[in-house]
Amino acid sequence: MKLNLLLPTSLIFGLFTLSSCARNTPETYNAAQIGYAQEFTMGSVVTVKEILVNRNTLKNRTGTATGAVLGGVVGGVVGKEKDGSTGAAVGGVAGSIIGGLTGAAADKFYGKVPALELTVRDSSGKHFVVIQGRDQTFKAGERVKIITTAAGKTLISK
Repeated sequence: MKLNLLLPTSLIFGLFTLSSCARNTPETYNAAQIGYAQEFTMGSVVTVKEILVNRNTLKNRTGTATGAVLGGVVGGVVGKEKDGSTGAAVGGVAGSIIGGLTGAAADKFYGKVPALELTVRDSSGKHFVVIQGRDQTFKAGERVKIITTAAGKTLISK
């Protein structure tokens, strides 16, 4: 593999990885939801609070894994060109460690996404809190739909 092919390949891999981070919102549905009835009740917004959600959990360490893989590839290629197979092995290991640490730092820095904490009251008077993305704006006192999906998740929509 030539070094001049590494950058375009890395960029394509990175874009593919980032594009897999799509999320469901009240206005965006996935294909599995088509044709399924979702229950809803009417309610009103009691409070709206802007928050940050740390989307990085033990199940989602994309930056760490991507950084380790790309670091290993870059380290291996550079090491092979400089010092042969021994250099490739050392460069691959060093690149994986440095890439993993860099990816983890990027995950921590960029892993917080803005969201809303909505306190709502349904028509029976029951209060509850829903955390969701900021793809819609809400005001206290506003009438909303309280949607419950088949999977048991609750979304608030206008």
